[in-house]
Amino acid sequence: MIETLLEVRNLSKTFRYRTGWFRRQTVEAVKPLSFYAT
Repeated sequence: MIETLLEVRNLSKTFRYRTGWFRRQTVEAVKPLSFYAT
């Protein structure tokens, strides 16, 4: 049986920053993705 060396599911990264006193904006640096490597 072969073991999986690397498996990533639904990887994402979102940054939030302020644009004013009470306003916040978000930026998706990495959108959800999945990959597999053996």
